[in-house]
Amino acid sequence: MSATDPRSRGAAGRAKRPTPGRHAIETRGVTLAYGATMALDDVSLRVPVGAMAALVGPNGAGKSTLLKVVLGLLPAASGEVLLLCERITDARSRVGYVPQRSTVNWDFPADALDVVTMGLYRRLGLFRRPGARQYAAARDALDHVGMADLARRPIGNLSGGQQQRVFLARALVQDPDLYLLDEPLAGVDAASEAAIVAVLTRLNEGGKTVVAVHHDLNTLSRYFTWLALLNVRLMGQGPLQEVAASDAFERAYGAAPARGRPFWASVADDQEHRWEGRPDRAELPA
Repeated sequence: MSATDPRSRGAAGRAKRPTPGRHAIETRGVTLAYGATMALDDVSLRVPVGAMAALVGPNGAGKSTLLKVVLGLLPAASGEVLLLCERITDARSRVGYVPQRSTVNWDFPADALDVVTMGLYRRLGLFRRPGARQYAAARDALDHVGMADLARRPIGNLSGGQQQRVFLARALVQDPDLYLLDEPLAGVDAASEAAIVAVLTRLNEGGKTVVAVHHDLNTLSRYFTWLALLNVRLMGQGPLQEVAASDAFERAYGAAPARGRPFWASVADDQEHRWEGRPDRAELPA
Protein backbone atom coordinates (compact mmCIF):
# COMPACT_ATOMS: atom_id res chain seq x y z
CA MET A 1 0.00 0.00 0.00
CA SER A 2 1.49 3.35 -0.98
CA ALA A 3 1.83 6.29 1.38
CA THR A 4 -1.01 8.07 -0.36
CA ASP A 5 -3.36 5.10 -0.69
CA PRO A 6 -6.88 6.42 0.04
CA ARG A 7 -7.60 3.32 2.12
CA SER A 8 -5.13 4.67 4.66
CA ARG A 9 -6.87 7.98 5.35
CA GLY A 10 -8.29 8.83 8.75
CA ALA A 11 -7.53 7.56 12.22
CA ALA A 12 -10.85 7.47 14.05
CA GLY A 13 -12.22 3.99 14.43
CA ARG A 14 -9.21 2.40 12.69
CA ALA A 15 -6.32 2.97 15.06
CA LYS A 16 -4.98 0.32 17.39
CA ARG A 17 -6.72 0.47 20.75
CA PRO A 18 -4.42 1.98 23.41
CA THR A 19 -3.09 -0.43 26.03
CA PRO A 20 -4.65 0.31 29.45
CA GLY A 21 -2.19 0.70 32.30
CA ARG A 22 0.91 1.02 30.11
CA HIS A 23 2.21 4.47 29.25
CA ALA A 24 4.32 5.46 26.27
CA ILE A 25 4.82 8.85 27.93
CA GLU A 26 4.42 9.61 31.61
CA THR A 27 5.34 12.95 33.12
CA ARG A 28 4.96 13.59 36.83
CA GLY A 29 4.61 17.19 37.95
CA VAL A 30 6.84 18.64 35.22
CA THR A 31 7.46 22.36 35.70
CA LEU A 32 9.60 24.74 33.63
CA ALA A 33 9.93 28.52 33.53
CA TYR A 34 11.77 30.96 31.28
CA GLY A 35 12.79 33.64 33.74
CA ALA A 36 9.59 34.91 35.32
CA THR A 37 7.41 33.30 32.63
CA MET A 38 5.94 29.93 33.46
CA ALA A 39 6.11 27.60 30.44
CA LEU A 40 4.91 24.37 32.06
CA ASP A 41 3.18 24.17 35.40
CA ASP A 42 2.88 20.83 37.19
CA VAL A 43 2.15 18.82 34.03
CA SER A 44 1.36 15.14 34.64
CA LEU A 45 0.75 13.62 31.22
CA ARG A 46 0.00 9.92 30.66
CA VAL A 47 -0.21 8.80 27.04
CA PRO A 48 -1.07 5.11 26.77
CA VAL A 49 0.93 2.72 24.61
CA GLY A 50 -0.74 2.39 21.22
CA ALA A 51 -2.38 5.83 21.24
CA MET A 52 -2.84 7.98 18.14
CA ALA A 53 -2.47 11.17 20.16
CA ALA A 54 -2.60 14.89 19.51
CA LEU A 55 -1.08 17.50 21.83
CA VAL A 56 -3.22 20.61 21.36
CA GLY A 57 -3.41 24.11 22.83
CA PRO A 58 -3.25 27.81 21.95
CA ASN A 59 -0.05 29.55 20.89
CA GLY A 60 2.39 29.81 23.77
CA ALA A 61 0.73 26.93 25.63
CA GLY A 62 4.02 25.02 26.00
CA LYS A 63 3.33 22.20 23.54
CA SER A 64 6.75 22.22 21.84
CA THR A 65 8.42 22.87 25.19
CA LEU A 66 6.74 19.82 26.70
CA LEU A 67 7.84 17.69 23.76
CA LYS A 68 11.46 18.84 24.24
CA VAL A 69 11.31 18.09 27.96
CA VAL A 70 9.92 14.64 27.20
CA LEU A 71 12.83 14.06 24.80
CA GLY A 72 15.41 15.31 27.28
CA LEU A 73 16.31 18.28 25.05
CA LEU A 74 15.25 20.74 27.77
CA PRO A 75 15.75 20.15 31.50
CA ALA A 76 12.65 20.55 33.63
CA ALA A 77 12.97 22.61 36.80
CA SER A 78 11.12 19.85 38.63
CA GLY A 79 9.25 16.67 37.89
CA GLU A 80 9.99 13.33 36.29
CA VAL A 81 9.66 11.88 32.79
CA LEU A 82 9.33 8.23 31.76
CA LEU A 83 9.26 7.02 28.16
CA LEU A 84 7.94 3.51 27.49
CA CYS A 85 8.20 2.88 31.26
CA GLU A 86 11.93 3.72 31.23
CA ARG A 87 14.06 6.76 31.94
CA ILE A 88 14.78 8.97 28.95
CA THR A 89 18.40 7.84 28.56
CA ASP A 90 17.37 4.18 28.50
CA ALA A 91 14.45 4.64 26.10
CA ARG A 92 16.03 7.07 23.61
CA SER A 93 16.78 4.39 21.00
CA ARG A 94 13.09 3.46 20.93
CA VAL A 95 11.90 7.00 20.16
CA GLY A 96 11.73 8.72 16.78
CA TYR A 97 11.48 12.51 16.64
CA VAL A 98 10.33 14.84 13.85
CA PRO A 99 11.14 18.48 14.77
CA GLN A 100 9.37 21.61 13.63
CA ARG A 101 10.47 22.65 10.16
CA SER A 102 11.24 26.16 11.42
CA THR A 103 14.00 24.80 13.69
CA VAL A 104 15.94 23.04 10.90
CA ASN A 105 18.82 24.55 8.92
CA TRP A 106 17.66 23.82 5.37
CA ASP A 107 20.90 25.18 3.89
CA PHE A 108 22.80 22.18 5.24
CA PRO A 109 24.61 20.55 2.28
CA ALA A 110 22.85 17.15 2.21
CA ASP A 111 20.36 15.42 -0.03
CA ALA A 112 17.21 13.62 1.07
CA LEU A 113 18.92 10.22 1.24
CA ASP A 114 21.74 11.61 3.41
CA VAL A 115 19.25 13.14 5.85
CA VAL A 116 17.33 9.88 6.25
CA THR A 117 20.56 7.92 6.69
CA MET A 118 21.48 10.23 9.57
CA GLY A 119 18.69 8.53 11.50
CA LEU A 120 20.92 5.43 11.66
CA TYR A 121 24.03 7.16 13.05
CA ARG A 122 23.21 6.34 16.67
CA ARG A 123 22.90 2.66 15.79
CA LEU A 124 26.08 2.72 13.70
CA GLY A 125 28.24 4.42 16.31
CA LEU A 126 30.60 7.34 16.07
CA PHE A 127 33.27 5.92 13.76
CA ARG A 128 31.30 3.67 11.38
CA ARG A 129 30.15 4.97 8.03
CA PRO A 130 26.83 3.89 6.52
CA GLY A 131 27.10 1.10 3.96
CA ALA A 132 24.90 -0.50 1.32
CA ARG A 133 22.52 -1.97 3.88
CA GLN A 134 21.96 1.38 5.61
CA TYR A 135 21.40 3.21 2.33
CA ALA A 136 18.93 0.51 1.25
CA ALA A 137 16.99 0.98 4.50
CA ALA A 138 16.99 4.76 3.97
CA ARG A 139 15.70 4.37 0.40
CA ASP A 140 12.95 2.07 1.65
CA ALA A 141 11.91 4.68 4.25
CA LEU A 142 11.80 7.37 1.54
CA ASP A 143 9.64 5.07 -0.55
CA HIS A 144 7.19 4.71 2.35
CA VAL A 145 6.65 8.49 2.38
CA GLY A 146 6.47 8.81 -1.41
CA MET A 147 9.89 10.46 -1.78
CA ALA A 148 12.03 7.72 -3.37
CA ASP A 149 12.27 9.57 -6.70
CA LEU A 150 13.76 12.61 -4.95
CA ALA A 151 16.36 10.74 -2.90
CA ARG A 152 19.26 12.70 -4.39
CA ARG A 153 17.55 16.11 -4.36
CA PRO A 154 19.29 18.61 -2.02
CA ILE A 155 17.14 19.00 1.08
CA GLY A 156 17.05 22.78 0.69
CA ASN A 157 15.56 22.45 -2.81
CA LEU A 158 12.51 20.52 -1.64
CA SER A 159 9.13 22.03 -0.84
CA GLY A 160 8.06 22.38 2.78
CA GLY A 161 5.84 19.31 2.57
CA GLN A 162 8.58 17.26 0.92
CA GLN A 163 11.07 18.31 3.59
CA GLN A 164 8.66 17.19 6.29
CA ARG A 165 8.23 13.82 4.60
CA VAL A 166 12.01 13.37 4.50
CA PHE A 167 12.23 13.99 8.24
CA LEU A 168 9.42 11.52 8.83
CA ALA A 169 11.43 8.99 6.78
CA ARG A 170 14.44 9.72 9.02
CA ALA A 171 12.30 8.68 12.00
CA LEU A 172 10.90 5.66 10.13
CA VAL A 173 14.33 4.23 9.35
CA GLN A 174 15.01 3.96 13.09
CA ASP A 175 11.93 1.70 13.54
CA PRO A 176 11.06 3.19 16.96
CA ASP A 177 8.16 2.21 19.20
CA LEU A 178 7.21 5.83 19.90
CA TYR A 179 6.97 8.64 17.34
CA LEU A 180 7.06 12.24 18.60
CA LEU A 181 6.27 14.90 16.02
CA ASP A 182 6.25 18.67 16.49
CA GLU A 183 3.62 20.20 14.16
CA PRO A 184 4.23 17.70 11.33
CA LEU A 185 1.35 19.09 9.25
CA ALA A 186 2.01 22.81 9.69
CA GLY A 187 2.49 24.61 6.37
CA VAL A 188 2.56 21.48 4.20
CA ASP A 189 0.74 20.97 0.90
CA ALA A 190 -2.35 18.75 0.66
CA ALA A 191 -0.49 15.85 -0.95
CA SER A 192 2.16 15.83 1.78
CA GLU A 193 -0.47 16.07 4.51
CA ALA A 194 -2.30 13.05 3.07
CA ALA A 195 0.96 11.10 2.76
CA ILE A 196 2.11 11.91 6.30
CA VAL A 197 -1.26 11.08 7.87
CA ALA A 198 -1.46 7.81 5.93
CA VAL A 199 1.98 6.74 7.14
CA LEU A 200 1.26 7.68 10.77
CA THR A 201 -2.08 5.87 10.67
CA ARG A 202 -0.48 2.69 9.34
CA LEU A 203 2.24 2.88 11.99
CA ASN A 204 -0.39 3.20 14.70
CA GLU A 205 -2.41 0.31 13.28
CA GLY A 206 0.80 -1.72 13.47
CA GLY A 207 1.15 -1.06 17.20
CA LYS A 208 3.31 2.07 17.28
CA THR A 209 2.45 5.01 19.53
CA VAL A 210 2.14 8.36 17.73
CA VAL A 211 2.13 11.69 19.58
CA ALA A 212 1.96 14.87 17.50
CA VAL A 213 1.70 18.54 18.35
CA HIS A 214 -1.24 19.58 16.19
CA HIS A 215 -2.51 23.06 15.32
CA ASP A 216 -5.62 22.51 13.19
CA LEU A 217 -8.70 21.75 15.26
CA ASN A 218 -10.72 21.21 12.09
CA THR A 219 -8.87 17.94 11.34
CA LEU A 220 -8.45 16.81 14.94
CA SER A 221 -11.17 14.16 15.01
CA ARG A 222 -10.26 12.93 11.53
CA TYR A 223 -6.63 12.16 12.35
CA PHE A 224 -6.49 11.38 16.08
CA THR A 225 -8.31 9.32 18.68
CA TRP A 226 -6.56 10.46 21.88
CA LEU A 227 -6.03 14.02 23.05
CA ALA A 228 -4.04 16.07 25.54
CA LEU A 229 -5.05 19.72 25.98
CA LEU A 230 -2.37 22.05 27.26
CA ASN A 231 -2.22 25.70 28.23
CA VAL A 232 0.85 25.85 30.50
CA ARG A 233 -1.13 23.48 32.73
CA LEU A 234 -2.67 20.25 31.49
CA MET A 235 -6.37 20.99 30.97
CA GLY A 236 -7.50 17.52 29.92
CA GLN A 237 -6.30 14.20 28.55
CA GLY A 238 -7.89 10.99 27.36
CA PRO A 239 -9.92 9.60 24.44
CA LEU A 240 -10.89 12.42 22.08
CA GLN A 241 -14.65 12.04 22.57
CA GLU A 242 -14.33 12.20 26.36
CA VAL A 243 -12.07 15.26 26.43
CA ALA A 244 -14.17 17.04 23.81
CA ALA A 245 -17.33 16.48 25.85
CA SER A 246 -15.78 18.14 28.91
CA ASP A 247 -15.08 21.82 29.53
CA ALA A 248 -11.37 21.32 28.80
CA PHE A 249 -11.42 23.26 25.52
CA GLU A 250 -13.19 26.20 27.10
CA ARG A 251 -10.59 26.30 29.88
CA ALA A 252 -7.65 25.86 27.48
CA TYR A 253 -8.71 28.42 24.90
CA GLY A 254 -10.56 30.83 27.20
CA ALA A 255 -13.55 31.18 24.88
CA ALA A 256 -17.21 30.78 25.69
CA PRO A 257 -19.00 28.08 23.71
CA ALA A 258 -21.30 29.03 20.85
CA ARG A 259 -24.36 26.87 20.45
CA GLY A 260 -24.76 24.37 17.67
CA ARG A 261 -21.19 24.36 16.33
CA PRO A 262 -18.37 21.91 17.05
CA PHE A 263 -15.27 23.41 18.62
CA TRP A 264 -13.12 22.61 15.58
CA ALA A 265 -15.46 24.61 13.32
CA SER A 266 -13.60 27.83 14.03
CA VAL A 267 -9.87 28.30 14.22
CA ALA A 268 -9.42 32.03 13.83
CA ASP A 269 -5.69 32.10 13.04
CA ASP A 270 -2.33 31.11 14.47
CA GLN A 271 -2.43 33.93 16.98
CA GLU A 272 -5.97 33.48 18.29
CA HIS A 273 -7.58 30.04 18.24
CA ARG A 274 -11.22 29.89 19.27
CA TRP A 275 -13.33 27.06 20.53
CA GLU A 276 -16.97 27.21 19.53
CA GLY A 277 -19.52 24.60 20.58
CA ARG A 278 -19.48 21.35 22.46
CA PRO A 279 -19.81 17.80 21.16
CA ASP A 280 -22.83 17.26 23.41
CA ARG A 281 -24.56 19.94 21.30
CA ALA A 282 -23.04 19.05 17.93
CA GLU A 283 -22.22 15.58 16.74
CA LEU A 284 -18.59 14.61 16.14
CA PRO A 285 -17.85 14.21 12.43
CA ALA A 286 -17.01 10.72 11.19
